Amino acid sequence: MPNLPPSVLADPLWAHLAANWKPIPKRPGYVLGLIVSAMAIVLLPLLYLAMMLAVVAGVIAYIAWRAADDSRMIHPRLDGMLIMLLIAAAIFVLIFMIKPLFAPSEEEAKSCQLKQFEELNLHSFVENVCTILDAPTPKRIDVTCEVNASAGFRGGVFASFFQRVPVLTIGLPLVAGMSKAQFAGVLAHEFGHFAQGTGMRLTRVAMSIVNWVQRAAYERDAWDMNLYFLSLQPDPWAKVVAWLMRAGVFLSRQLIKPVALLGLMMLTFTRRRMEYDADSHEIQFCGSDIFVQTCHAIEELGLAHARAIGETEGMFDRARALPDDLPAYIAAHARRLTPEQRDDLATEREREKNSLFRTHPPMRLRIAFARSLNLPGLYTDNAPARDLFHDFRSACRKATSAEFRAILGPDAVDARSTPVAAEAAASEKHAARIAILPRYLGYDPPTWRPVFPILAGVPDIEDPKPVAQRLRYARQELKEKARAAREKSEAYRKAAEEQIRWEQVRAVMDAKLRVDFKALHIDSTTRAGVSLKIEKLTNDSAAAADIIDDAGDMAMHRLSAALSMLGVRGIERAVPDAADRRRRADVLLGAATMLRETLPLAALVRRLVGTSAVAIAGIKSEQSYEIAKPFFRPLSDEIRSRLDDVRRIAGGVTDPFDAREFPTNLGETLVGASPSWRDIPAILDAGSLFVDRYADCYRRVLSELVEIGEHVERSIATKQAQSPRTEPARTKSE
Repeated sequence: MPNLPPSVLADPLWAHLAANWKPIPKRPGYVLGLIVSAMAIVLLPLLYLAMMLAVVAGVIAYIAWRAADDSRMIHPRLDGMLIMLLIAAAIFVLIFMIKPLFAPSEEEAKSCQLKQFEELNLHSFVENVCTILDAPTPKRIDVTCEVNASAGFRGGVFASFFQRVPVLTIGLPLVAGMSKAQFAGVLAHEFGHFAQGTGMRLTRVAMSIVNWVQRAAYERDAWDMNLYFLSLQPDPWAKVVAWLMRAGVFLSRQLIKPVALLGLMMLTFTRRRMEYDADSHEIQFCGSDIFVQTCHAIEELGLAHARAIGETEGMFDRARALPDDLPAYIAAHARRLTPEQRDDLATEREREKNSLFRTHPPMRLRIAFARSLNLPGLYTDNAPARDLFHDFRSACRKATSAEFRAILGPDAVDARSTPVAAEAAASEKHAARIAILPRYLGYDPPTWRPVFPILAGVPDIEDPKPVAQRLRYARQELKEKARAAREKSEAYRKAAEEQIRWEQVRAVMDAKLRVDFKALHIDSTTRAGVSLKIEKLTNDSAAAADIIDDAGDMAMHRLSAALSMLGVRGIERAVPDAADRRRRADVLLGAATMLRETLPLAALVRRLVGTSAVAIAGIKSEQSYEIAKPFFRPLSDEIRSRLDDVRRIAGGVTDPFDAREFPTNLGETLVGASPSWRDIPAILDAGSLFVDRYADCYRRVLSELVEIGEHVERSIATKQAQSPRTEPARTKSE
């Protein structure tokens, strides 16, 4: 048990953690990884130096061989020129082999320091976790807007090998989207790296050497561009010199590439072993189940980060506006991911392959490792991680400002700051409402097999009895139908998504374009095989759709009847806030009507965007892109036309989730700015964003309507339960 300070021993939670923490033994794979890193540090420079000496020795040997026998000379002048060319070529090769020493890479500074006086509670929490793990406490905590956390040692590569100045970098989206237990597990993982001590230092030195060799083998810098432009000059001698030098660069790179690949393979082997060791710290600290939840949360936040950045680019292009709190904006997007998007993440996780050149093990292997340990965990607080901060919003705004300054430079200063607090709060409410859907509807309807209420607005009801009867009938019928729908909903989603993907593959094959079957995980490479797969998936999805549709129709009858009760005269006696609920329901029903009308357009855009993604996956060169342009142009034109149709149809409907005094319309919210005609990349990006926004809007509308419907039913049931006890007493007194 580590020596704990009195402040930690006084807290029962931390004292319990310290008493039950067991040091993580170094596994054989980890020790082997350290040996490999040490070998890389010694072997790579020696191989590199040996190749340079081999070039010099080769030229000297050739000159000596020619000079040893006069009969090998062709002509004194020609031999002299040949020897001079060989010497020049050798010099060029040597120069470009050591070029990375004189062309250091630049790193963007996107992080900012979080001082101890700014967040005393966080620093204290970090210190306590480090003490439990017997890891060095970080001397500095930096924060960023990345979905990541990292641990390292400050200073240069070789200085950090002897100095002990640990630095912790925290990605604030992790804090915004995780519980305390999940975030504490992430910290335990990083402090597990701190505890590796010598391993971290060896790896950092090895990484710097490998990066140096990688740059020598693959990097294209200003020197290469200058040689390229020199080779285009009209002067023939300049061209000759430039092409000779470029040939020397090419030759030097071919010599270095095998060494670069060997070094990368050695480094990644070590880093994978270190990740498993750090995972062991995290799993013991927070438990196997929370570790798995954390892995899923990181994947979801990563996808949400991409969506949030796409939305941010649109905001900046349209109005030079930027969100004031990027971590909260990312977390808001993560809470609103659809089941289909989460299914896609799970599918990608299962398909992720291991590789000799991966720095981290695949997520599925890390999850399997955690489950094999099956540890309950020591720290299991499910409160929000942001509670560890005294002023989390200030920290997020600080990191957001640093992020945009690094990306946009001076343009970030002129941008208008847009508050996202309201959207973040709305996303939390949405996450709670989503949990109501399977409880009220009996199943969670697939996003792209949507259900809509049969009302355009709440009607005025004079006689509530028929509506109440419909509500009771629909509720009773839904019990039986929903049970089958729950079993088929996930099967339908998987079959329908696969069907669309295979249809997109067939469309690209019909256009005579290359399909990267391996990248798409497609096992049939002929059109006949693809068509057979589509036929099977169509039958599977159709069989499940019939059952889902029956339950969906009855669920919408129930929801529509419950919402209609808000139009009953005197309903305020049972539902005190009925007037406000009715106004809100009318707004949401107007949005639902628009979504139902534009569903065919959204489904078409989704299909076309997916087809373009399949085609893009098969493009491996500029030439293949030019060949594919005739395929993309009509497709992008169709996407843009359909987006214009949606903007027109939805333009007269107010965005129900825009809380500003003068809210925008749903056309602008869903579609945004129109990209230029023939700007294929911009149109495809706009189409992809629209698909995500449509799915998000649909689920937000449906979940809030369901929340209102459930509230109405519960309020009426509570009133009816109270009536039998109060009415008889009143009658007797009369």
